Parts: sequence; C-alpha cells; structure tokens
Amino acid sequence: SSIQNYTEKQQIELLLAIPYDKVVANTSVAEKLYLNALNQAKQLKDKEAEADIYSQLALVNYFLGNFDKRLTYDLKAVKIYETLNKKTKAGATYAGLGFAMKTRDIDKAKLYMQKGIHELEKAEDYVTLNSVYDNYGIVQEIAGNLDSAIYYYNKALELKRNQNDSIGIPFAL
Repeated sequence: SSIQNYTEKQQIELLLAIPYDKVVANTSVAEKLYLNALNQAKQLKDKEAEADIYSQLALVNYFLGNFDKRLTYDLKAVKIYETLNKKTKAGATYAGLGFAMKTRDIDKAKLYMQKGIHELEKAEDYVTLNSVYDNYGIVQEIAGNLDSAIYYYNKALELKRNQNDSIGIPFAL
C-alpha cells in the first residue's frame, strides 16, 4: 500500500520507524524523506515528532560527512526535547553528539557527553546510561584521562551486571 493512504501523522510515524541500517544505507533518500516529514511535523505542530526528525537528520548528515549540519540538527532536537521535558531523549542526543565529536573536538565531545549523562541520570535511565558510560570512558581515554576512563568503564560494568546484560558484560570487561 502507498504511504499516501495514511494520515500525515501516521506517515511521520512510519518514517521514524525505519530501522537504523536502512537509514544509513540510503542516506540521500532518507534525507529527502525526513526533510519532507519535518515540514509536515511543523504544520501539524507536533514538536516531539519535529525533534525526532531533527535527530534522524543529524544521523543522516553524520553519515554524509556533514558534521556542521549534524551539530545543528542535534542541537535543534535537544532544544525541543528540553522544552518538552524529555530528559531521556535530550540526554541520549547530547551523548550521541558528544561521542561523534570525539576525534574532531575532544573538549566539546566531553562537554556534550557530560550534559547527556546529567540528563540521563536525572531521568534515572540506567539502560541508556549503560552504553553512554562506556562511550564516555572511550572519550576520557582518547583525552588521556585514564583514571576517568576506568571510572566510567566500571560504572558501565556495574550497570551491565545489574541489568544482566549478557552481551554488555564481556564487552565492558
């Protein structure tokens, strides 16, 4: 069936449900679809969908090598998430942005990851923190802060053990 058979809201939901691997395998097509969906979300005044689309556009632009656009889209998403008090989405977006910057600007990478960790800790989202602590450990290691890296790797390991994360535990070890 054609996507036109759905309401605009349903069309946006379908686009946001496209799996990660399909999005990154077809970045230029995905970008066009998301830009169109962004206009729809704005017309519908659906702020959370708008933020989710900005987040997807950030991902697409990261894979297209447009790092400035990625930053812009992620920050637009975060601003909306914070306005809507969506701490988990704001935190995950900040953390993802920071981790993606680790080889280009280590200071900004640490700053954004710290903001992400702060939001996720306020939200008590320990499932998301599980991987964010790991990634922050990597950022600290790149920055040459080995004690901090070990600290965050251990925080991640503790969460993985508490969550019986059978894949994450060996990874953390």
